[in-house]
Amino acid sequence: MIYRTIIMSDLHLGSKACRSKDIIKFLENVSCYNLILNGDIIDGWALNRGAKWKKQHTKAVSELLKLSNKTKIIWIRGNHDEFLSEFIGYHFGNIEIRENYVINIPKW
Repeated sequence: MIYRTIIMSDLHLGSKACRSKDIIKFLENVSCYNLILNGDIIDGWALNRGAKWKKQHTKAVSELLKLSNKTKIIWIRGNHDEFLSEFIGYHFGNIEIRENYVINIPKW
């Protein structure tokens, strides 16, 4: 099944509490036209406090990049990934970095 839009938030890659194995498993098994990453995808705060970036975190990012080959991804900056501020409005392949995003839901 291909979903129209999936919204994910608060993945906190880079933090100890991150559930990277679950994230990877989900991304490997999902198909959608649009993926909205609704903030706090990478936990810059945890990394600044000395948290360790693990191979599983890199694998999760790799799965996002792989998914972006066939899926439009909107990454909305959250407070924990504020390092994205300088990239607002940029596109990296099929990934767009945004400050906010409004979804227009069609009337049935």
